[in-house]
Amino acid sequence: MGWIHRPTRRPPFLARYGSAAFMAFCVGSVLWMILIESVFNGGLKESVRWLWLPWLALVVGYVVRYRRWLAECYRGKAWKAFGLAALIYPLLILMSWPYVMAANAAGDGGSIEYAGRIEKKWISGGKTTSHLFDILSANAARTTVQVNEHVYETAQVGQHVHCSYRQGLFGIPYRWRYGEAGPACEVRSK
Repeated sequence: MGWIHRPTRRPPFLARYGSAAFMAFCVGSVLWMILIESVFNGGLKESVRWLWLPWLALVVGYVVRYRRWLAECYRGKAWKAFGLAALIYPLLILMSWPYVMAANAAGDGGSIEYAGRIEKKWISGGKTTSHLFDILSANAARTTVQVNEHVYETAQVGQHVHCSYRQGLFGIPYRWRYGEAGPACEVRSK
C-alpha cells in the first residue's frame, strides 16, 4: 500500500548506493556553501547554464538503465519513478552550485574590487538572514554584495562601500569565509 516497496530482486549497484551518494553530494555542497562566499548569487547562473544538460542526461540515463528495477519498486507505476527523477533533477542542479564555486576557487586570478554608493539595503532569507547592499559603481554597474551585520547596521544608503574579493578560475568573484583577513566590505568616506 505504500508509495514504494522492497522489490524481490537485489537492487543494481548504482541503485543500492545512489541514495547514500546523493546525500554525500548534498553534505559536500553545504560544506562548500559554508566555506565560500561570493557576490549575491555569484556562480548560480553559470552553474545552471553549464550543468543542466549533463545532469539531465545522467538522471534520464539512470531511469532508463534501471527502468525494470524501478518498475518493480513502484509496482509497475512508471510515473512514480519519473516523478522522483523530476524532483531529483532540480536538486542536483541547485546543489551543484557550491561545487562550481569550489572549482572556481581552485584557480586564483587575483583580486577584484567592488566600490560604489549604497543604493539599497535589504535583508534576504527566512530562518537564516543575509544582509545585502545594492551598490552602484562609478561606471554605473549595479552589484549586490553580502555584508556582515555590523557593516549593515552602521552603513546608510548613499554612503560609499568598498568590497574585496578574489577573481576565480571561471571569472566568478569569491572569498573564503574563514581564511580572509578582515570583512569583505567596509564603509569608506569615498
